[in-house]
Amino acid sequence: MCAAPTKAANQALYGKMPSVTYQDYPHAALIVLWGVNPSASGIHLVPYVRDAQRRGATLVVVDPRATPLARMADVHLAVRPGTDVALALAVHRHLFAGGHVNEAFLRDHTRGVEQLRERAEPWTIDKAAATCGLDPDAVRRFAELYARSSPALVRCGWGLER
Repeated sequence: MCAAPTKAANQALYGKMPSVTYQDYPHAALIVLWGVNPSASGIHLVPYVRDAQRRGATLVVVDPRATPLARMADVHLAVRPGTDVALALAVHRHLFAGGHVNEAFLRDHTRGVEQLRERAEPWTIDKAAATCGLDPDAVRRFAELYARSSPALVRCGWGLER
């Protein structure tokens, strides 16, 4: 039961494969590791992340702990445990408000966008930063990096559903 939401989300995003393939990492302009610590639980991924950084990728780590990759990150968002949703909603709000989403794609290929937009609306970057115990400038930088980096890659770990 505890892994069911992650499995369902991954299958909806990526099909039958469990997540983003390692071979995609060297091509990413932005890598977001959210609630995952590959240094402890996925050591085969670490060289791909390091290689991507050497090629110019920006690394963002969202994790309350200063993990080895968090220490190597361009942006480490040490969120207060249990506040990840506030951060995610603020980033979504930033993307919607800044016109950084493909509205036609969302209309044609997704469900629930308007509900997400409504839920994200109250979550300004400043409000989320205060809730998460983060510097608003760091949250703003993350949101802007995500808005402007292509391709971007997000890997979520079990930390988000615990």
